Amino acid sequence: MSLWTFMLFAVTIGLLILPLIPAFLELANPTDVAPLKVVQSYDNNPMHFAQGFRAYVNNHFGINSFGDMSAEKNRGGVLADGSKYEVVGEDGKVVLNASKGSEKILLSPYTIRLPDDGSFDSEAFSKTGIVTGKNCRTRALLCDEDINFGPNNTLLRWAHSEGNINVGDNSILYGRLTAKKTVTLGVGTVFERLHANKIVIGAELAENDMPIVSRTELAELKGVKLQAERRSLLEGNLDFPAYSTFDGDIVAGSTAFIGDYAHIKGSIKSNALNDVYHYLQTSGVLAAEDKRAARCDLGHYVQIDGSVISTHDLYIGEHCRIFGPVIAENRLVIRKGTVIGSPENPCTVSAPNIVIESGCVIYGTLWAGKQGLVVVAQHEQKGVAA
Repeated sequence: MSLWTFMLFAVTIGLLILPLIPAFLELANPTDVAPLKVVQSYDNNPMHFAQGFRAYVNNHFGINSFGDMSAEKNRGGVLADGSKYEVVGEDGKVVLNASKGSEKILLSPYTIRLPDDGSFDSEAFSKTGIVTGKNCRTRALLCDEDINFGPNNTLLRWAHSEGNINVGDNSILYGRLTAKKTVTLGVGTVFERLHANKIVIGAELAENDMPIVSRTELAELKGVKLQAERRSLLEGNLDFPAYSTFDGDIVAGSTAFIGDYAHIKGSIKSNALNDVYHYLQTSGVLAAEDKRAARCDLGHYVQIDGSVISTHDLYIGEHCRIFGPVIAENRLVIRKGTVIGSPENPCTVSAPNIVIESGCVIYGTLWAGKQGLVVVAQHEQKGVAA
């Protein structure tokens, strides 16, 4: 073998081995072998971030110490960890930079008032209230009383109130929004994870009792493959007739359609993924001829005493009453007037994509894995059949 041939082979092999050197070094002397730290409360406690920031404020100031500062003039400084802060005075006005924003942590015993078109890149805490103008961009908010977002706001991480939170129309809520009392969302709001004693979507409708109607009691269902005490496992789809009632839990082998004014005294699961042939329209609003494409479809004025689960899409009609968790593995559409959960028994409503009409009420958690959207009631949209 000639010298040039040997050099060619040597260079080629060297070039092939070069990218693998870091891997060989790591294999010989591992440096990243410690298990990842998993904080359970991150997932199972919606107020995880708010509680962490409250502890941060306590550690650096004491929850009331900044209230002893002058109410006539804002005060500020730099904390030991390098974070800049500002104690907002009684007028609630924040000192802004040239671009109408602030990168400081905001603290006040008074109501903090954030101006229109402002951008606030750090956390804010107030004991008495936070009010934002229109087109505001905030990172994270904590308040011992109410938080009021103006229209077209953007929340980047989280907000928590010990009172109520009101969100203006066409806002975007990334991350978590939690309140001890009530959260109210304006129309056009995009959300991810909400948790409160009561979540009001748009304009709240009067919570009337379900209308008293005559129903037919069903002793058994068609197509039952397996009966185990109260649970009926169906071979195929469920087509539950309107104005009917059934005492038990139902598992449909494929799609499920529940007629208007039906009452199921138990839970229902639809294995809709077994029989999918159509998706909901992108907007989540269905014309009349596409209604059954929801795959698990509850009509109007349906009452479910337990949970409702669909392995694909789930469509809930107007003025339904559901007392247990509601889970869809693809898209969830909830029509106006529907109430899920109760003050005594809050529950979880969850799906990757949620479209919910103004006039609904959820008690507990409303969690969109990808995106949730508040829309006006279907009959109010031009060109869409109810």
